[in-house]
Amino acid sequence: MKYAVFLLAGLLFLTACPMPDNDPNLCNIECDYPEELLYNFGFEDVTVQQEATTATIGGTDQGFPSHNNWDDFLDNPEGELWINYQEGNATDRLAEIVPDPEDPSNSVLKFNINKPHITNNFGVPEKARVQMNFYNKECLREYYQTCKVYLPQASMDHLRQYDGFITWLSIFEFWNNANWTNEGNAARINVTIGKDKNPGDPLFFRARAEKAVGNNFDTLWDHRVLDYPVPVGQWMEIELYLLEGDEQSGRFYMAVTPEGGSKEVIFDIYDITQYPDEDCPDGFKHLQVLKWYTSEAIASHMESGGVPLDIYWDDVVVERNRVP
Repeated sequence: MKYAVFLLAGLLFLTACPMPDNDPNLCNIECDYPEELLYNFGFEDVTVQQEATTATIGGTDQGFPSHNNWDDFLDNPEGELWINYQEGNATDRLAEIVPDPEDPSNSVLKFNINKPHITNNFGVPEKARVQMNFYNKECLREYYQTCKVYLPQASMDHLRQYDGFITWLSIFEFWNNANWTNEGNAARINVTIGKDKNPGDPLFFRARAEKAVGNNFDTLWDHRVLDYPVPVGQWMEIELYLLEGDEQSGRFYMAVTPEGGSKEVIFDIYDITQYPDEDCPDGFKHLQVLKWYTSEAIASHMESGGVPLDIYWDDVVVERNRVP
């Protein structure tokens, strides 16, 4: 079942932190390449501080014994971590710490969307967003993340009744140069939940790499896994790995382990993960490590049915230069 695209032999990636032919100092940024735990959070004994269009989590997280102080990531030049809504208010969308839907003694992070709340220049709603950003960490050329994800049955059952293709429901997104920072050479990899056109069709995982062209995007590669339905109504662990590189040296990997089930490698793609002909490979500096982002059509479908679009997260672990 596993969808794998191999443009190179896997032996090229047996060791962590392979050094490409490009400048190892990331265009004069001093870097070393240790395997390093950056943070891990279980959402225990912490609080969410809501601002107008953002939120931050504060306190020392008791879910893990170290690398667990949320306050370390506020205005930190070594990497900033916060939640972005872009627009709207708490009745439109919200991130909050709540009891685990399967175990009320466990605290988890919930992202909720009730309606499309982000408008275009004419004031017309066009999308909805709740996402956790990890920005401005240098030297993230090789990125590793695990987290637990729970998609509630009621939300996903109603989502599946959408009459049409679902092509826009993002759960992770990783930018190699961002298109809103004027860096140039912007490219991204996103992971989404998709559905084919008929109501009731199963949900599937999709991964896509794109390069920015003006305000639009061109696809570099696009893979869907149609024979592995997205697990719903149960916790699953998602494992992610990114290696910055061109068609010969880049890699994207994702595996899913449903609670009580076996691990399935969903994607193992050896292909470009940066802008084509990038002359300054400087890592992934804008990572949306937890993302819940969709179109007006999907958010309105959920709103009209009176069913919130919810997702739960737990045990988020982020490391640099670790290979699956």
